[in-house]
Amino acid sequence: MTIDIETLEFKNISFQFDEHHKIVQDLDFQFPMNSIVRIHGPHGCGKSTLLRMLACLVEPSGGEYLINGQVINQMSFEELIPFRLKIGYGFDYGGLLNNRTIYQNLILPIQYHNIMEPDIAERHVEKVIELFSLQRAARSRPS
Repeated sequence: MTIDIETLEFKNISFQFDEHHKIVQDLDFQFPMNSIVRIHGPHGCGKSTLLRMLACLVEPSGGEYLINGQVINQMSFEELIPFRLKIGYGFDYGGLLNNRTIYQNLILPIQYHNIMEPDIAERHVEKVIELFSLQRAARSRPS
């Protein structure tokens, strides 16, 4: 079962490895749905950590992470599954499978989770490829 996500919001969110390494501190932000958001800044400022929190891969050390108004940073792994199935995340440094093309990497999670009919999945991936101007690279391998 998946859940439609209507709102993603950080309220006073923080993340730190220990008391001396504060990565994100007291951030308030509502992510606009159906939009592309660019997060930029210098190396080590917390961009990847912010995305990991957004994808429910790490827990914030303070504040609240809300999806559809529901605080999720205290949910169990099982309770998070329907939300995580709706959040995409591109990993730093090689999150793609080198023995598959870019197209195959993009369609793999859709096939794995069986969330669309094959022809609909193919059209969806083609739209994503076009959106990010990947037509020339789509049939190439990431390595």
